[in-house]
Amino acid sequence: MDEVLIRPKQKVLQGVKNTKDWKHNNIRYWGSKCNATFFNFKDMLVLFKTAAGILDESDYTYITNPLNTTDPKLKGYPAKMRNLDIVSPNIMMLMGELIDRFFNPVVVILNSDVKNQKLEKDYEIIKNYLKQEFINGLVSDGLLPQEQAVEQSQQKLEKELSKDYKNELAIIGQNALEYIMSFNEVLRIRRKTFYDFIVCSRFFTYRDICNEDLDYEYVSPFELSYLASPNVDFVEDAQAVRKRVKMTINQIIDKFREHPDFTKEIIDDLELNISSIGGAGFSLNAPDLTQQFNSVFLTNNLHSSTDGTGVEHIQWTSMKLMKKVEGTNIDGSKYIEEYDESYIPLEGEKVTDIWVNSKHEGYIINDKWVLGGEALEYQRGNINNPSKCKNSYNGRIFGNNYVIPQSIVQKGLIYQIKYNTVHYLMEKTLAKNKDKITIFPMGLVPEKEGFDMFTTMYYADAHGFLFIDETSEKAIAALQYMKVLDMSLGNYIQQSYQILQQIKQDWDDSVGVNRQRKGAMLASDGKGVSEQAEYRSAVMSEEFFMQHEEAIIKDIQCLVDLSKVAWQHGKKASFLNSNSKEVMLEIDPTVYSGLDLGVFVKNSKKEQQKIQAFQSQVGTIAQQTQNFSMLGKILDSTNMAELIKDMEELENKLNEQQQAQQETENKLEAARLESEEKDRQLKVYEIDENNERARDTALISAQASLLGSQEGVEGVDDAMLLEDMNHKRLELASKIGIEREKILESKNKRIDDNKNKAEDRKIDIKNMANDLAIAKQNKIGRNKPTSKK
Repeated sequence: MDEVLIRPKQKVLQGVKNTKDWKHNNIRYWGSKCNATFFNFKDMLVLFKTAAGILDESDYTYITNPLNTTDPKLKGYPAKMRNLDIVSPNIMMLMGELIDRFFNPVVVILNSDVKNQKLEKDYEIIKNYLKQEFINGLVSDGLLPQEQAVEQSQQKLEKELSKDYKNELAIIGQNALEYIMSFNEVLRIRRKTFYDFIVCSRFFTYRDICNEDLDYEYVSPFELSYLASPNVDFVEDAQAVRKRVKMTINQIIDKFREHPDFTKEIIDDLELNISSIGGAGFSLNAPDLTQQFNSVFLTNNLHSSTDGTGVEHIQWTSMKLMKKVEGTNIDGSKYIEEYDESYIPLEGEKVTDIWVNSKHEGYIINDKWVLGGEALEYQRGNINNPSKCKNSYNGRIFGNNYVIPQSIVQKGLIYQIKYNTVHYLMEKTLAKNKDKITIFPMGLVPEKEGFDMFTTMYYADAHGFLFIDETSEKAIAALQYMKVLDMSLGNYIQQSYQILQQIKQDWDDSVGVNRQRKGAMLASDGKGVSEQAEYRSAVMSEEFFMQHEEAIIKDIQCLVDLSKVAWQHGKKASFLNSNSKEVMLEIDPTVYSGLDLGVFVKNSKKEQQKIQAFQSQVGTIAQQTQNFSMLGKILDSTNMAELIKDMEELENKLNEQQQAQQETENKLEAARLESEEKDRQLKVYEIDENNERARDTALISAQASLLGSQEGVEGVDDAMLLEDMNHKRLELASKIGIEREKILESKNKRIDDNKNKAEDRKIDIKNMANDLAIAKQNKIGRNKPTSKK
């Protein structure tokens, strides 16, 4: 008689939970409850075979053996059932779309006290700055000869204080996330789980901490079952979960060697069961070892056998007592805190008992040995909701849990059977096809020497003539029985081929795979028609992608939460991020453990459209910026946030280059004006020297004239010459002043022109950004369906 299990009480104190009976009863009970919801192995195996293009002839016995006979002579139809795979091409196409699909999780800081943390950090920066300034002063005065002054700058201090603290924390979280995805091969497991999702409409994963690092594993849908209410979408929120696997003794010892309940007695018992002659195992004389393996592996009986021992891992939701403590501090402020049931309240504190959820786990080895039963070390609770807890396993079933959903492969299985059946009948028809048959009476064969039935048929077939003996009475009588029968089945075969094409088209339509989505474009389609057809086709399968993506985000969020426990002593590593840049990860546990990190993913389809719109403008961007290295960055980018960051860096770099170029031009212009000014001053000096010399000469001449050494006329001429030279000097000085004013005016004009050019450049960059935004909106607008009145 089967053992009847009764649900153990969960609302009990920790003292009861520590007992062996409570642990073992819970492990047995919840494992049995999950077994009641176990999926059908055989049905899932058929789906995986169909997705792999493997034929199961037992599904076609009603066609290949309609008489249900066991006589092999009556089953030798002139055709063979073959699997002409039409399912896996569409499956592989969806897998390819998943690989090409934009997927870039982003970390967001959810801490509400970021401003307070920023003030504390600024206080520490200013305090360290003033402390160092004080030390530098003592060093300069010679009071600290053993110390050395550290150069500091006010500009560097202002730069440190102006940093966005929240953005710095987000960068730490983003680097941690990308390391987690790289180290745990999240994208590889994502492909495996998506394959399960489209094959059998369900997939499962496991998340845990192992040796101060994270463990992320793929779980086969054959191994896991769970118990949950219909409104639960994700397995991590299920009431109970059970995973059943086959493990060798070496694997069992390696996994449970440090478990307190794993004793030598268990190892001896496992070895005894496996080495016993009567144990379940393989027979080398069995005709079909594969079938025997499937019968052992894909059954509910997971007792020990030569291929391994059955091990079950069960997690369930229990309850624990918490104490809500309310009191008053010395300064009169109120506080509310929560403690476990062992807390002893202080005088004046008000204590309220509250029961919250708690996850427990245990193991069953060989359906005999029960291990564990304690609470999970990390419950993934929430400060605002202490009753929140999660299973280590996750996954989901497509759609909802009210009915058993049909996967894409399950829908295609019907069309695959039809396709193979029609092709089998067509092949059998081809064997029946005899073209035209002539009924030729034996009496028409001439009874002459050298003539028989075969020679008559030869001459008729080779030369198109048939000679008969018209003198024979039998020939004349037999001639009236000669007939031609049409045994050709060409029309039927052609119709069968058309039916095959229609079945394949119906299968493609049922999952939203049209010829445009497969890349089969016609010249008459046009660009707009093709894009609209691709968009409509992708919409039909978008729900599969979105539901799968939602569960993967839950996994990544769990890994990020677990990392705060796994890296409690810090973490240093080097890895490549999503843009193939080498990044150094250096986690400070004092900062990282206090972060409340949320993982989000933008709509991957819209993000991909943004990137494509940006990439369509790379030619214009490279031409206007003259930075052709950015062209490769944009084309290689898969992260819109990183792409915007790179473009901002490019804009800042261009602005710095423009400012440096403007400063250089101003310096060159100032040097040129200074050189021209020096040349003018030299010319003025030379003119003044000539004028002085001429004046001295004139004075000497005038004096000589007065003394009578020369005629008076010459003295008068020298005086007039001196006056004329003074007049010319004044005219030249006036001209130089005018030229100088023109040069200054030209300089001011060039400076204004350079400022205007800089402003125009900023406007051009802003217009270019607007053009990119308009181009993006136009492309998105073209992809949206147009409404019809």
